[in-house]
Order: sequence, then C-alpha cells, then structure tokens
Amino acid sequence: MTPKWIIDSLGGYEVFDLDVCGHLVDGKPLVSTAKQYYTEKDDGLKSPWFFNIWCNPPYNDLKSWLKKMSEHKNGIVLCFARTDTKAWEYVKTATGINFIKGRIKFLNEKGEGNQPANAASCLIAWGESNYKRIKNISGLCVRIDNE
Repeated sequence: MTPKWIIDSLGGYEVFDLDVCGHLVDGKPLVSTAKQYYTEKDDGLKSPWFFNIWCNPPYNDLKSWLKKMSEHKNGIVLCFARTDTKAWEYVKTATGINFIKGRIKFLNEKGEGNQPANAASCLIAWGESNYKRIKNISGLCVRIDNE
C-alpha cells in the first residue's frame, strides 16, 4: 500500500477525488489516499472515473491501468519505473514523470514498511496541477512533450 509520506507530499488525500485501486483494512483505508475509493470488489477498471484520480495499481496488470489513465487524463499513478515494459506506451500521453529518489517502502496490512521495493518507483502525472504536485517529491522530474 502507498506510504503516507507520498500522499502528504502531493498535498494530502483531499486533492484526489477517487482512489481507483483503494485498499481497505477492516473497512477503512490504512492511509487516506482520496475522498472516495474503489476496492478490488468495485473493479476500478470497469467503474467510471471522475475528477482527479490516485492510482497505485496492481503491478501485474499495469498496462490496463495506464491505458485507462491515459484516456482519463487527470491523475497520478505510482508504479515501478520499468520503462522497458509494454505498459509504458501509454505514458507518452502524460504531462510528466518523477523518478523517485531511492527505493520506497510500501506498507503491509499492519501499516509497516520495513523492506524497500525491489525496483525503483515513479509517479506519472496527467494534468498540469498534478505535474506540479509530483515535483514536491525528491527525484528526477521530467516533463513530457506530447507534441
């Protein structure tokens, strides 16, 4: 699950209207990531997206989530920075990317983040306001030229 410091650095959960891959523990988010949540049961890929989106997707189907975000065009995706994968074909529609400095520690069900991720992570932003948000996190921030 997403570490709280990432959401805090992006402006807090209030800036995101919907977490399309929400993970609840005992019916509540371990870390508040948005005003509303879709859980696995709701199927965020099939449900309608609205306004500003937060997405920390299941990494085994990153391509589907990036495709849907590239169509929605308003939100931030947290994922591994594996630029050699087919999923990254949809990143060209984004506004910018922050290749996060260091390896982040995702949280487990108990809220612990003891082990660094096994790959570098990045934040991919669609929309100017989201691009400004990802610049608040330490890393290499790159604007994408969509023209």
